[in-house]
Amino acid sequence: MPDLKTALQSALNEWNQPETATVQQQAHDQRPEGTRLFTRTTDVTRETFNYVRDNPRCKNREIRDALGAQGHKGSSVSSILSQMSRTGIINRDKDGTYWTNAREYSPVKLSKLRQARNTPTPTGRNPKAAKPKIVLTRKEATITPPPAPVAPAPRVVNSIDELIATLTIAQAKELFDKLRKMFA
Repeated sequence: MPDLKTALQSALNEWNQPETATVQQQAHDQRPEGTRLFTRTTDVTRETFNYVRDNPRCKNREIRDALGAQGHKGSSVSSILSQMSRTGIINRDKDGTYWTNAREYSPVKLSKLRQARNTPTPTGRNPKAAKPKIVLTRKEATITPPPAPVAPAPRVVNSIDELIATLTIAQAKELFDKLRKMFA
């Protein structure tokens, strides 16, 4: 069995040797600072902005269809349109048409986006606003009182087995503890 022994010995010797840097690690070490770690494949946000800039006064459906033909998801385009409208990058008219405020796209900071979520949209709707409280006058409150809740009738248990079958585990444990104290 010298062949198996020599094969195992050479494998152990390879494992004990210091590891050399892989090609990927060498490329990472040689990469200058500030370079991108990935290449951009699609930028639906930038494309949406550019389309609205190049085609002002288009409605949501027109923009979704045009960018959908380029391979972007319609739901993503709609979401980005509303996000840009909330943050003020683009404007939305009351009839639903969009136009841009700037010539070039610049990304929105997260803090500005969070702040925009809590302010009313240009159409006056604030989705996260508290709902108004309903206040009844004294006259309205006395005319239609709310109906009283009806309590369910107590269930009659005929045997111990029926009682045990209706108990939860926590209730059974509590019953056991009380019975133990009672008979101790």
